[in-house]
Amino acid sequence: MNAIKRENLIGKGGSGNVYKVMPGNGKQLAVKCIWKSDSSNRRSCRSSSAMIPKGNLRSLEYDAEVATLSSIRHVNVVKLYYCITSED
Repeated sequence: MNAIKRENLIGKGGSGNVYKVMPGNGKQLAVKCIWKSDSSNRRSCRSSSAMIPKGNLRSLEYDAEVATLSSIRHVNVVKLYYCITSED
């Protein structure tokens, strides 16, 4: 996600940062980069600080976040369109 830049940061939370991005279709989206459990690497999601541990194993926290956001339909909660995991 080349559109994720520090200057596009719109929020911070206990599990990650949220960035405003505009993909090629021009529609504004929010991208949440979830940190791994180790808080010492919480700088940006473009490093190895994604919540996914080595070996492509997803964490329970990540799975829970995706399941929750996938099931909630509320005016004050953003809609989950897509989720990916990456080591970079």
